[in-house]
Amino acid sequence: MSEGHEERIIKQKVYDSVFCDLFRDPANQLMAYQTLHPEDRTATVEDIKDVTLKAVFLDQMYNDLGFMVGDRCILLLEAQSSWAPNIAVRSLMYLGESLHQYLLKTNQNYYSSKAVQLPKPELYVLYTGDARHTEQEISLADVHWNGDNSVLDVKVKVLYKDDPESILTQYIRFTEIFKQQRRTYGNTQRAVIATIEECISGNILKAYMEARRTEVQSIMMALFDDESIFTMFENSKKEEWREEGRAEGRAEGRAEGRAEGRAEGRAEGRAEGANLLGALISKLIKLGRNQDIERAATDSEYRQQLYKELQVV
Repeated sequence: MSEGHEERIIKQKVYDSVFCDLFRDPANQLMAYQTLHPEDRTATVEDIKDVTLKAVFLDQMYNDLGFMVGDRCILLLEAQSSWAPNIAVRSLMYLGESLHQYLLKTNQNYYSSKAVQLPKPELYVLYTGDARHTEQEISLADVHWNGDNSVLDVKVKVLYKDDPESILTQYIRFTEIFKQQRRTYGNTQRAVIATIEECISGNILKAYMEARRTEVQSIMMALFDDESIFTMFENSKKEEWREEGRAEGRAEGRAEGRAEGRAEGRAEGRAEGANLLGALISKLIKLGRNQDIERAATDSEYRQQLYKELQVV
């Protein structure tokens, strides 16, 4: 796994965290709904029900945002800073779990001979990446089965910067401003403060930034902490990866050439280590165990203990 890819994983966390914090407010969920359904001006905050999946237990899945408008529709929305063709697979899993919870809460028996009542699902991905894409939707059948939707298809609508006044477009602008300020000031508090100030002066998520300025600054500064942790992890694991790479490279090199095998071994060792750490840190952040994050980066024995405890494999 390249350093650039590891950095994208880390950046995604801060954007997701701000996204989740922003849309924790039912009023902001209503604004997102009105952006997607400008024809409906009758919905109120009282109609909004947050159904975002939360990882209460370690083996549960969680998503970025889910909410219902009355009982008529359920909207699931993911924020992505990189293009994600597998978003349709994930959305299908999120939808299945969300509908399962809905049936439990409404005491409906899906084994009954009577058809259950379900809200109409709407699946979205908000794309905040730099790469240019024009696709309007991502289809499960198109991506994975060459368009064969004879059994199943799931379509996820892709959202871009369409309406400059909408809360969704303003969120995308926030991510762009943060990228620009990091290029100017680096990974510093000044970059974070400059981002917030530019958003407020430019009327971008202004009410949110003013009301939760301290919380937003803390969330954004956590990004730099995560990057420092990954740096410490890289340094502590470098020799271990190198040895694993040599061992795997020697084994593969006997069959395919020593040089090629050695390179592949190093790449696989780095990728596996980075993937495991990324999954571990993600779970620790969700659980609020920040002290464990720093210790896991430098203490390999403790890191292995956390892998087992949190079932990171």
